Amino acid sequence: MTAAHRRTAVKVAQETAEALGATMSERHACRLVGVPRATHRYAGRRPTHAVLRERLRALAGERPRWGYRRLAVLLAREGHVRNHKLVPWSWSCPALDTAGESVKRPRP
Repeated sequence: MTAAHRRTAVKVAQETAEALGATMSERHACRLVGVPRATHRYAGRRPTHAVLRERLRALAGERPRWGYRRLAVLLAREGHVRNHKLVPWSWSCPALDTAGESVKRPRP
């Protein structure tokens, strides 16, 4: 059972108690479900890097034959990248469909 499922179970326990006309505290609901309150209250803080992904998408559209390493150099020159592992991670996101396309050239 994942942490998200545990949080949902606590919420369902509280809503069920409210439907029956009673109130259930967070502490009691967490104890009933068997979830630590710290797990229930935890909120992730991972940044989305939306600006980096948008710029990477734009560069990949302009230069479809370039790989992530060459685009990472351009992003670094623009000041977007502080971590070298971030570009391959952003490159593998499904929104960058244009990066894998090749340009067809007519035969001579």
